[in-house]
Amino acid sequence: MKFRKLILIAIAGALFLGTLTGCTSMRNMAIESVLKDTKNGQDTNKTAAFETKFTKVLDDIKKKDDYKKIPLETNANTEWFIKQSFMLWDKQLTKEQYISNGAKKFPGYEKTFAYLADEFSK
Repeated sequence: MKFRKLILIAIAGALFLGTLTGCTSMRNMAIESVLKDTKNGQDTNKTAAFETKFTKVLDDIKKKDDYKKIPLETNANTEWFIKQSFMLWDKQLTKEQYISNGAKKFPGYEKTFAYLADEFSK
């Protein structure tokens, strides 16, 4: 659990660095730093695979003109979003659950969560 929390915090910080400021290299550096620090006997393959997918989805979003950006203005909201996205990607949530959870947390962003559900499920 401690390992997973470290990764979520790292990705949350990286999300703020990368998505809000547009600096991909800062986001990647932050994530790589934590991944390096957590390899002591831990299997980071799944975490690294999710980070790759997460980065790809964020990069694709930047190319979409009609994407309605989720207001992730707090660490708690960012951590929630990343955890939900990981759970969908890892098949712990269905697309419908992901969209429903997103719509409850961020009313008016159903279309955004539907798009993300499709992307994280590929």
